Parts: sequence; structure tokens; C-alpha cells
Amino acid sequence: MRILGSCVLALALVALLSTGVGAQDEKTKLLCGFNSDADLEGLGFTDECDHAIVKDKELVTEGDGALKITAKKDEAAAGFDIGPAMPREKRPIGWEKFDTLSVDVNNLSKENVNVTLRFDDINSKSYQTRANITKSVAAGKSTVKVSLKDMKKDNGDALDVSKLKRFVLFFVGKASTEVVFDNLRLEKE
Repeated sequence: MRILGSCVLALALVALLSTGVGAQDEKTKLLCGFNSDADLEGLGFTDECDHAIVKDKELVTEGDGALKITAKKDEAAAGFDIGPAMPREKRPIGWEKFDTLSVDVNNLSKENVNVTLRFDDINSKSYQTRANITKSVAAGKSTVKVSLKDMKKDNGDALDVSKLKRFVLFFVGKASTEVVFDNLRLEKE
């Protein structure tokens, strides 16, 4: 019975993500569960990292898998972006209908890691004209939450969340730093 329920839930989620219908009526919209390699379709990964879907139950917060990213060299940005190359249902469209962007993080290193979430709207052309939000993540499991309301660009202008064109999530650490991401989602409060 549990397997049947999981299959029904998975089919409903696939239908929701493929159509984008109903997102405005829901409290949570899963952007990426990182359950399989298919979830990585269209993600752009930085050259400074290795990445893999992991199935270890100790690392997964929900679903069957999580995304483990390993930094290749010291002080390099290791991560991924969601942008124009993504399938339409995964692009940053309709995010203004939600209050927060959340992602479960498991920092496997012994030191804090700075995780940066970058948001570009259609007017972003440089570092100053996009929003860059950095959160210090301690070793172990946590959830990073970023408010999408009244978000400001680095130059102080308002970010137009209704016209996002790119979202980037990365961390900067020492070579071989490993961070696991799971359950990237939008939430209404």
C-alpha cells in the first residue's frame, strides 16, 4: 500500500511540474527533488565542482535521492544554475506567487560553508544589478530559507521576482568540500 501511495504521489507531482498548473493554489512547489539524474536535466553546473545523485538515507531529506556537490579546488564557486536552458516547468517563472525559496542542505565538512543564492531578473547585467544572498551553513543538516518578498539587488534597487531569468545556487569552500542539497522548493507562509 505504501508503494502504491508513493507512486500515486510521484505521478501527481510529475503532472504538476510538467504543466505548472495549480502552483498558485499550493503552499509548496517542489522545483527539484534531486531524486534521479533526470532531475538534473538542464541544470548548469560550474566547472569547479563534481556532482552526483546520492541515495544514502542519511543524506536524503525527502524522496529517493539528493544532490551531492564536491568542490574541485580551493575558493572556487561550486554549484548549479537554473536559467534559460532549463525545461520551462523548472525555470524561475511564477516565483512571485510564493514567499520563500527553501532548500535542505547537509554540509559534510567540519567547517561552516557560505552558500550563495543568486537571483537575476530581466534587467540584471552585472554583480550590482542582481541579488546575491549568502548564508553561512554550519556542519550537518539545515534548511536555507530566503524571502522572495521585497528582495533587493546589490545596488539597492528592487529585484523583480515576477521577471526572474536565472537562479544560481553555489558554495565556496576548500577543495573536496562536500555539500548535499535536497528538496529545492518554493513556499507560501
